[in-house]
Amino acid sequence: TGAVPMMVGGDTSMLYPGVKGVAMARGKGSFGLLHLSAHPDVESFEVQTISDRQALYLLINEGIVEGSNTIQVGMRGAAVDARTLGWLRKQKVRYHTMAEIQQRGFRPVLEEVIREVENGPDAFFVSIDVSVIDPAEMVSAGRIEANGLRVRQAAQAIRHVCAAREIVGFEITDMAPMLDLSRLSVINANALLNACLVGMAVRKSGLKPDYVHPLVLSHGQ
Repeated sequence: TGAVPMMVGGDTSMLYPGVKGVAMARGKGSFGLLHLSAHPDVESFEVQTISDRQALYLLINEGIVEGSNTIQVGMRGAAVDARTLGWLRKQKVRYHTMAEIQQRGFRPVLEEVIREVENGPDAFFVSIDVSVIDPAEMVSAGRIEANGLRVRQAAQAIRHVCAAREIVGFEITDMAPMLDLSRLSVINANALLNACLVGMAVRKSGLKPDYVHPLVLSHGQ
């Protein structure tokens, strides 16, 4: 039908059924995955059938998405260890940690992510774990990690990807609004969702992914 599922809420275990459902409709390995998160989510323990710490592991291990068509951005914290990064490399996942972003700068890393997306599949599923955002702007993350992306940085990346490729699914997870009485987290999560919708509208209009209307760039005087 051309409808795009957009899911908001739940922990990151929702990544697994969301992507699997799209794959059941479109075919395994037929689209890429952009995963913005502080956490790799590739634990392989078997205590549970599914948890928020193993969703991506199951998707790749079951061939639902190809590791080579998966891009991760914003990982940091104790879960980003040598064993985990070694497994991601073995699966040919393209990952960009906060350490890389802090070392190289956001813009060069964003440009590399854009190249990886544009050289990848024609369609992408976009997954946003709000833990990717710095706690200064996202208090409501269920598994909070310091030193994250700013909302404007994440929104810029999301908008470009949603304009450059067909989007087959979008989700925002790990959001616990009751943890932030200021409502800042809810406002910022809404901005991330809006960034993808704007990107999809840009693509539908036939404009370039980085298009910005000239009226908002200069007063013209």
